[in-house]
Amino acid sequence: MSSSYLYNQVTSTSSCGINPAVIGSYFLPYSWNYLSVNGLLFSHKQTILLFQITLAHYHEIKSLKVAKLLKALPKTIKQISFIFVVPKDHPQINTKS
Repeated sequence: MSSSYLYNQVTSTSSCGINPAVIGSYFLPYSWNYLSVNGLLFSHKQTILLFQITLAHYHEIKSLKVAKLLKALPKTIKQISFIFVVPKDHPQINTKS
C-alpha cells in the first residue's frame, strides 16, 4: 500500500477530507507481504478500519508502520479501529503494539 498513492485515491478534490465516493471501499496493499495491515476500509468520513488476517495465536501490531500509514492519510480521520480476522474456531488472539 503506497501511502502517497493511497492519499491521492481517497482524498476529496474539493477538500482535504475523505472523498465520499471511497466510503465503503476496501483497499488492499500492493504487496502481499505488507507488514502492518492486510487491508483497510473507510466506514465513514472520519473512521478507518484496519484489517489484519492471521492464523497466529499471538500477533504484534506494527505500530510504527501503522503510524506511517495514518500520517499519509487526510487529517480528518478521527477514529481508527484495528480488526483481526481469524478462523471461526480460532482461540482468542493476544496482541501487543
